[in-house]
Amino acid sequence: MPPVRFICLANSNKMGGRCIAGVRLDGKGWIRPVGPGSSRELSSKQYRLNDNSEPKLLDLLEVDLSRPVPEPHQPENFLISKKRWRLVERPASTRYLKLLESYLVPGPELFGNPLDRVAQDNFKETPAASSLSLVQPQKLRWIIDDYEGKRRSRAFFELGRRHYNLAITDPWWKARMLSLPLGMHHLTGPGLKGDERILLTLSLGDPFEGFCYKLVAAIIIMPT
Repeated sequence: MPPVRFICLANSNKMGGRCIAGVRLDGKGWIRPVGPGSSRELSSKQYRLNDNSEPKLLDLLEVDLSRPVPEPHQPENFLISKKRWRLVERPASTRYLKLLESYLVPGPELFGNPLDRVAQDNFKETPAASSLSLVQPQKLRWIIDDYEGKRRSRAFFELGRRHYNLAITDPWWKARMLSLPLGMHHLTGPGLKGDERILLTLSLGDPFEGFCYKLVAAIIIMPT
């Protein structure tokens, strides 16, 4: 396969590695480069760039791929090759970032329903049309809770008048929220000014107890 260039819109936690995804520049939609393991996460060695940094949100990257490896719940998956990834621009120039406008999903439904999850059985006969979405949330807030002794960071927002409360897997933002106590917090809680334009990359996670949960894979502050 020829190399693919894409704008990085997610570099999130997955198992012991990362899940990286973005929008292709060739007009073929979303892409999620994945590793060869059964859980498909990427190790740091696999996603390390040619300048020895790791992919950042809004980077323009070039990657060599081996072949498509779609899953019923994740049609955008492509197996990576052994060649090192390349950084083209950091961040991607304005002319490329303008492409993101056409990918914004207005809601209220995400991945086919207005819930926080999709039943795994839904994909047995009809594979998912997409497992990645870009949204501009309204009334965004942060929730820090404790579930079975484990601290969780979540995003609470409106989309098309529908409320969503989704787990955050963006490692950089989870680190920013470590100082926040349990409870709901204003948009500015993690240090935001409050007037930034924020986009969220949402992803369908792998099946867990019969469901694929909707996750906030990236919190993106758009350049002005």
